[in-house]
Amino acid sequence: MYLLPADRYIEIIHLFDKARYANAVRSHLQLTSVKKHVFVDDSAAPQTALVLMRQKGFLGGRTDNEIFNQEIADYLFKERKQEFIDLYNGDVFFYIETEDWIEALRKVFPYPFINERYYYEIEEIADSNWREKIPEGYSVEPVDLSFLDRKHLKNFEWLRNEIEECWTPLEENLIEIRGFYLLKDNKEIVSWCTTEYLTLENDIEVGVATREEYRGKGFATIVGSATAECCLSKYSSVGWHCAKRNIGSVKTAEKIGFRRKKEYRNIGCTFNIVDNLVINGLIYSEKGMFEEALKFYQKLLELFEAEHEDFASSYYFTKDGLTIDYIHSKITQIVEKHKE
Repeated sequence: MYLLPADRYIEIIHLFDKARYANAVRSHLQLTSVKKHVFVDDSAAPQTALVLMRQKGFLGGRTDNEIFNQEIADYLFKERKQEFIDLYNGDVFFYIETEDWIEALRKVFPYPFINERYYYEIEEIADSNWREKIPEGYSVEPVDLSFLDRKHLKNFEWLRNEIEECWTPLEENLIEIRGFYLLKDNKEIVSWCTTEYLTLENDIEVGVATREEYRGKGFATIVGSATAECCLSKYSSVGWHCAKRNIGSVKTAEKIGFRRKKEYRNIGCTFNIVDNLVINGLIYSEKGMFEEALKFYQKLLELFEAEHEDFASSYYFTKDGLTIDYIHSKITQIVEKHKE
């Protein structure tokens, strides 16, 4: 596994051609100056690549290089494990060029889980009268240079942290509008929609978020409509990604006018084996694949009986209130259902 210098990033873009619906990897290799690590299997003629930016990884090229794949796992789970736990809650997610990567990563990661996702694009906003939906006491403000002068606003850092992922340095990149945020009483940022992952082909994507206490009020639709309207005249395509199970994001995208273009999967993993088993059990239970879920719950019991060390640091067992009695009850339910 070799670290590729920045002046050679352009050489490996073709390794991600089958995942062009995801702008992020092209943007990171072409334009975005945010710190990243780019690893390849061969420094002279790369055939496999990992682009790692914070807790997100992008894998492209050959999937059958088992040495490279194992070195990825060793790098993350040995060299950088504690850093990822401290900075990113112990999660890492991989966007993959082809689904062959799923089986490749299952061989080297401890019980990774599959995330089903949607990709949307927009050609026309659904409600050109979105401005009329802004409640009294609120205003829609641009994410541009004026934002940097408003450090006094509540939740300023929340939005700043988001835009820094794609638009560093801010003083140079916020010359243009990079989205919009909803401001309450001229004091508090409650929702935002920002542009992200601009490519040389002039494709861009948007991301949206609303403070938990303000959700369900249509605020994401307002800032999303403002941002989409601004983007449609400037970019070749405007994309939106979300998890299939994130019903709120799905509904918001469609209310704004985004239309689904693709279903795809990525793969995730925590640095805690117990939590990976819990997540897999939940995912398969939700999908009605109870025999698959049973395998993960039974493995949990085996690790519990063996007093596995990861129970002591498990998010679900130490912070989320999960108990081994609950796992027993899930197994009983699945067994009884299987008898039916």
